[in-house]
Amino acid sequence: MQRLSRTYNPTPSPSASNTKPKKTKRIIDCGAGIGRITSDLLVDIAHVVDIVEPNATFAQTMIDSDLKREGQVGNVWIQGLEQFTVPPGVKYNIMWNQ
Repeated sequence: MQRLSRTYNPTPSPSASNTKPKKTKRIIDCGAGIGRITSDLLVDIAHVVDIVEPNATFAQTMIDSDLKREGQVGNVWIQGLEQFTVPPGVKYNIMWNQ
């Protein structure tokens, strides 16, 4: 988390004490599993989180989630990272992999 904290500082400036921290535009969660990191961390720091997950059962958990219905989870690719390529024109501010 130390590297992430250097990239994203959720603490608002003193002059903006009543404002929410600024979110980054887009994150990709590589190997998301059932989405614990996505739901507990990444959706709080990004407007949209895309998912790459090779296990169809795990990916379906995210496809069926409230986060997907609400638009916080964007694309869900059911494939391994070895086959995945970022679509043309898509840029990620953070790529999460564990």
